[in-house]
Amino acid sequence: MLLEFQATFNLHRDVLPWILTQGSPVSDTLEKSSRTLRLINIERNGQILYTWKGLEGFTSVGLYDPCARQNEMLYSFDNEVNIISASVNTEKTLLALSYCHPASETQFQPLSPGKFERDRKD
Repeated sequence: MLLEFQATFNLHRDVLPWILTQGSPVSDTLEKSSRTLRLINIERNGQILYTWKGLEGFTSVGLYDPCARQNEMLYSFDNEVNIISASVNTEKTLLALSYCHPASETQFQPLSPGKFERDRKD
């Protein structure tokens, strides 16, 4: 018995054309836009969260509903954010994000081993 698999979702087929029709300032070429389009989570109900970066440095989060075959923009940041994962509740009133700051932007200053040892001795 052979299993036959069919693709039910394709990021470039189901999402990219919608992004390009939104009038959002996406990257100047289709190739650049498709490189910044990333799938970040599949919810329990089958809806798919994705992110893309625009030409002017903004980052947006979208939601694709495979049953209705519809896209929806959930949130847009006015700067570039490196989103790692996301989740949204069924009412779409709460969007939780995990993101990463480059080391050069962070304000966190790790303790140096010397300072840590001095503090422990006191």
